Amino acid sequence: MPNSTSYPSIVVDHIEYILINNSAQVKGASPDGLKINNWNAIIHEKVDFKNKKGIPVMSIGDLAFKGCSSLSSISLPSSLTNIGSSAFSGCSSLKNIVIPENVVSIGDNAFYECYYLDTVDIRASITSISNELFRYCTVLVNIVIPNSVTTIGNYAFYGCIYLRRLAIPSGVTSIGDGAFYCCVFLDKVEIPTGITQIGDKTFAECSTLSAIEIPPSVTIIGDHAFAGCRNLISITIPDTVTSIGNGAFASCKCFESFVIPPLVTIIGDFAFTSCKNLKSIDIHDSVTSIGQNAFSECFALESIIIPTSVKNIGCYAFSNCPFLTSIEIPQGVKIIRNNTFYFCETLNSVKIPPSVRTIGAYAFKECTLLETIEIPPSVTTIDHAAFNGCSALKNIILPPSITTIGQDLFYQCTALVSIEIPSSVTTIEQTAFEQSGLESITIPASVTRIENLAFFKCKNLKNIIFEQTDFLPWIGNKVFYIDGLGQRYNENITATYYKSVKNKDPKKYLNRRGLIHTNPI
Repeated sequence: MPNSTSYPSIVVDHIEYILINNSAQVKGASPDGLKINNWNAIIHEKVDFKNKKGIPVMSIGDLAFKGCSSLSSISLPSSLTNIGSSAFSGCSSLKNIVIPENVVSIGDNAFYECYYLDTVDIRASITSISNELFRYCTVLVNIVIPNSVTTIGNYAFYGCIYLRRLAIPSGVTSIGDGAFYCCVFLDKVEIPTGITQIGDKTFAECSTLSAIEIPPSVTIIGDHAFAGCRNLISITIPDTVTSIGNGAFASCKCFESFVIPPLVTIIGDFAFTSCKNLKSIDIHDSVTSIGQNAFSECFALESIIIPTSVKNIGCYAFSNCPFLTSIEIPQGVKIIRNNTFYFCETLNSVKIPPSVRTIGAYAFKECTLLETIEIPPSVTTIDHAAFNGCSALKNIILPPSITTIGQDLFYQCTALVSIEIPSSVTTIEQTAFEQSGLESITIPASVTRIENLAFFKCKNLKNIIFEQTDFLPWIGNKVFYIDGLGQRYNENITATYYKSVKNKDPKKYLNRRGLIHTNPI
């Protein structure tokens, strides 16, 4: 915006103009113009300055009428060629406008927050719908994008909630991020051939949109591109697509099936989260990584085949998929990450390959129908609560190289009546077996610590065998207690230990830890 003190100015019909070179620019409303209620403004085609007459008005300056909430209509002259950035931003009473044919550019945010603007007639041959041009024009329903347009800017129509249908000209080659974000009543749009990328949030929260066809020119679907399109039933994804971004189809609740294109290598974080009707998905063997939460809360997902090409599966990838019954983790995956299958209530079959080294925290928590799981010897770490709440778990063989039974690892595994602790284990952490169904347990000689509450509320536990020949392990507080307040020990347990242990008084030591009945051998 030029400094008005450097240019001659004049006020005509409550509008101030400044002279720049040989043309006039609209600076904005005069102070008295701002006070007019329901103002119907007219910008003149030519104005007279003190020393120059008949000067054509060719531009409206940046911020010219910004915040002029009383402006209800404005007539633009045919001489106009440029409309500046935020020129009419916040003109909340402006209802319609005609852009004359000689306009070649309209700046960013020009009609931002013109809440009552319902009709825009663009007669000009502009090439760009600029960034945030009509953002929050919430009642805009009538607009035709000129065929001359090649670019639609970032968030250009963001929040135009009553915009229902829009024809995008065939010459458009770029649609910016968030261009139609939150156009909640947009029910039909055609993407022209020539577009190579659907940007981030381009159609996010277009909750009425039911079908869309992506042309074969598109190679990238950006982050959250269609997130929240709750009624999107049909979408055509061409084989040319190489990238599906984070959250691209999150909360597309009407999808029943989806085919990942054959050139995609990464399924992004949250890509299909909360696609609540998604029953099946076809993943090509080009995919090497499935991102965090990629399919979490896909409540209808019953089965999925993960190709052998996949080497990484992110945290929460399949969490809260209550109808997923079986899964085979491909060879090459080294980590089953935290919460990967959390709350997969009907999961009853899992195949873990020998490439896996780590099972993360809560990985299978609340998989309440999982009865058996075979953990390969390659696994060296099982993090805390990995099988927490697996109430049907009966059979599990722990690998020979783990050193810790983690906190809450088998918490509320009520069907687990026995388990063999490997001789590599040195520590049983707190609440590791709390409320499990254990009836007997052998503590190998390698164990040096049993932390607080490790076997708390194990009401069926009757026999404990300590294999230590040197010193009994350190035993924490209330390890073998059975009531909610931790005040009452389990009187049904018999603890067997070797007489040869070097504790000063092993029986007294065990009694103080709640093991009243002892059996030295």
